[in-house]
Amino acid sequence: MNSSGPLISVLIPSYNHQDYIRETVESIRRQPYENIEMVVVDDCSTDGSRQVLEQLQQESGAPIRLYLNERNRGVVPTVNAALGHAQGDLVVLFASDDLFCPDRFG
Repeated sequence: MNSSGPLISVLIPSYNHQDYIRETVESIRRQPYENIEMVVVDDCSTDGSRQVLEQLQQESGAPIRLYLNERNRGVVPTVNAALGHAQGDLVVLFASDDLFCPDRFG
């Protein structure tokens, strides 16, 4: 495990990906590089994504900073909102229905 080095902010705009978001987050949490923060902005999902994200936020592993749009804004404003909350030295944009390969940040 590698916890030294720059903080990596993984930006995850999310909209109606209840069926995928858990696997997405777990693929990030399995990275051997530990100095990662996840910045998730939910764009007013209607499928239960928010509840899944809130549950994931309570579990151990890489921290999730969850923000909720007050109305559906679309992907670009949602990504910009996530970027505004990022604290990392490096930023990675990642889809909420995708998976990181093992050792992506190895």
